[in-house]
Amino acid sequence: MREVVVVSALRSPIGKGHKGSLKDTRPDDLLGQVMKAVVDQSGVNPADIDDVVIGTATPEAEQGLNVARTAVFLAGLPDTVPALTINRFCSSGLQSLAQGASSIIADVICGGDVNPGTLISEDYLLRLERESFLKLCTNKQTAQRIQHMLKTGKPLRN
Repeated sequence: MREVVVVSALRSPIGKGHKGSLKDTRPDDLLGQVMKAVVDQSGVNPADIDDVVIGTATPEAEQGLNVARTAVFLAGLPDTVPALTINRFCSSGLQSLAQGASSIIADVICGGDVNPGTLISEDYLLRLERESFLKLCTNKQTAQRIQHMLKTGKPLRN
């Protein structure tokens, strides 16, 4: 069994959501910059990267589709490097590393997470959540409970 080794790790800057210094920064651009810096810092030959696995809790808008693949190009990695975007909500970044570690037979894996959320409005996400949950509800009482929780953040007590 191969040993899993982390050869480089970096953290992107943090800003205040929707109003901080990164509010106009696209998450794919930020991810591409961090990915390039990790590869540069590690000394790994970009052509030796066998896979890129990136997690995102909100795969919408600029961090939607396959943001990992977009970041591969923005980081200047070869177009032969495949990429995968996964969603495990709050544990997306951790899951990307776990998936990479479990696939270490591929030799070199790049894992990470992108969740700035500054370009995805809370209203947009709440509307999507409401629509999705309510489509699942055929029981009126269940629908009322879910609407209450979405509105207040608290469960409806009996």
